[in-house]
Amino acid sequence: MQFQSVLNSMFQDIVREERSLQFRVGQIFYGKVNRLFNGQHAEISLGSHKLIAKLEVPLVSGEGYWLQVASDEEGVQLKLLEGYSQFPQNTSKVATFIRTLGLRDTKTNQMLGNYLLKEELSLTKAEILTAAKLLSEVSDTGLGLQTIKMMKEKNMPLNEAVFKSFMAVEQEHSTVDLIRHLQRALTIEKDIQRSGQDLLQLIRSWNLESEKQMTLQTEFGRHEALKELKQGITRTGFDYEAKILNGDIQKENFSEALKPLLVRYIQDGSIHSSLQTKEIVGQLLNRMNGFQLHSNEFNQLQTIMYEIPITIGGSIRELTMQWSGKRANDGKLDPNFCHIMFYLELQNLESTIVNMHVQNRIVNITIINDSKTIQTMAGDLIPVLKNGLKDLNYTLSGVHFKETYQEKVQKKKKAYHQTYASSGVDIRI
Repeated sequence: MQFQSVLNSMFQDIVREERSLQFRVGQIFYGKVNRLFNGQHAEISLGSHKLIAKLEVPLVSGEGYWLQVASDEEGVQLKLLEGYSQFPQNTSKVATFIRTLGLRDTKTNQMLGNYLLKEELSLTKAEILTAAKLLSEVSDTGLGLQTIKMMKEKNMPLNEAVFKSFMAVEQEHSTVDLIRHLQRALTIEKDIQRSGQDLLQLIRSWNLESEKQMTLQTEFGRHEALKELKQGITRTGFDYEAKILNGDIQKENFSEALKPLLVRYIQDGSIHSSLQTKEIVGQLLNRMNGFQLHSNEFNQLQTIMYEIPITIGGSIRELTMQWSGKRANDGKLDPNFCHIMFYLELQNLESTIVNMHVQNRIVNITIINDSKTIQTMAGDLIPVLKNGLKDLNYTLSGVHFKETYQEKVQKKKKAYHQTYASSGVDIRI
């Protein structure tokens, strides 16, 4: 799991951008009074942000308070969280948070309160209650908290469907693992429904293709890799909803792609299906949806993320890919400036990350793998790669090799300090 954590951190840092503090009515913050000024003014810290507030209720310098956005009209107005004054001053921050919101004093809710403080997250009361309910239903509370943070960073609605999809991406079982589990589960179904039969037939066709490739000992070159990549995207059906909207696919062709078949299996709702099969189908669909939710566009920066099964050397392997770049003036993705990451599970080299930066068609590649011999083995292939890129009008500037421990990503928080004068007022409390 060490390799997966490195990959997740790198993915998250690619498109993370600094955002200034924004207020929404109902948001709950933990604020600390740094110092008081004349005229009922005070310097307030909301996480890493510092503001000047006009106090309309008495607050004590050096003390912290749970605050809620009451209004954003005619300047931001914050109020003490309702019921806050009922508790003694020596009550802990998290205990006050739990009791004020009417939550049960459980270990999970204590972790939620501490996490909101530590990560400087601001949620509405409704979102906090939803988060508490979702966290109570998962076995890994830490992962659930990270998922909630990720959802808020991506401005996703905090609901069960989106939460489960994001959680599924972080789970240990990959798409290929789940497909194999699904095949075994469907094989032993007694009264398998039509959509289940179509799913089983589709998976078996992939297996036959990989067996054929192994028998023919097909050389896996550039053209074969591109073909497998395109075929993998098509047959998993990640973008089938978009194709339906654009009229590029007909409903009768749903049996040719995995995702629409999974949706149809759930919609059929056969009483003869085992709970195990339904659970695997749900996990697989959530995982596919989760990768789509990770794909987004922000300030013309487009991020596309895939996890697809491809056939390499006669066996079905998994390719996780993230492409990040900007759109050109014609609206198309600009191939001159982009960042592409590949994550592969290979039979001999095992977990491998290829991190590729393209700047003005100059390519710089970093390969992350824990094999002691990968650099030696790659020596003869680098000139081939260089010539291949040259044929495509790209220039290879270098190929670098790192082990996992060298590529640990530290999350950096850049504090935003707002300039102010003692006469300025940002908010009212």
